[in-house]
Amino acid sequence: NAWKRDGEVVVALTYGSDVDWLANARAAAPSRMVIEGDSILVGAPRELAAEDGMRAVPALFRPLLEALDVTGFVAFPVTV
Repeated sequence: NAWKRDGEVVVALTYGSDVDWLANARAAAPSRMVIEGDSILVGAPRELAAEDGMRAVPALFRPLLEALDVTGFVAFPVTV
């Protein structure tokens, strides 16, 4: 549920925002994510409005996320 896009990683919060991994990422920024086999250093996540988050997701996945009523999204800046 994570996609690299324009210098950040966008994550759809399919289980909501009250999840341990997100709390850990907020507390431990910067942190590492593995996306498509690459280890990426990311900064602190920021919440996205539902509309902005859905637009950031590839079109192929939007119908599924809408069917699951996913409205939470966060974006992690990729740091160098």
